[in-house]
Amino acid sequence: MVFHKLRANKLDPLDNENGINIHRLIFRTPLGQNPGIAEYQVLQTRDGAKIAVVTTEPIDVAALRQELVDGLAKSGLPNAQIEIDFVDSLKRHKETGKLKRFIPMN
Repeated sequence: MVFHKLRANKLDPLDNENGINIHRLIFRTPLGQNPGIAEYQVLQTRDGAKIAVVTTEPIDVAALRQELVDGLAKSGLPNAQIEIDFVDSLKRHKETGKLKRFIPMN
């Protein structure tokens, strides 16, 4: 899976060995539009993603997971494994305090 990032109206791919192109909006739409999610961070895995979320209210994890799995399947990654973890805070850049929302596989 390759995540893409939007920058100056261009798609810049992030490298991955299996070459499936997954647009970040597959994650941004369900996560960013969920009223119970204050912040999130997506860690790319070999077969899907591990997502850390900071919530402000209870969320329907099963429905969110299914929406992500369905979106990934439409993009060419069938049977994606999505892990959603609740956290109190997300790791930020030490100097800038910015959140890196998408973390590619190493």
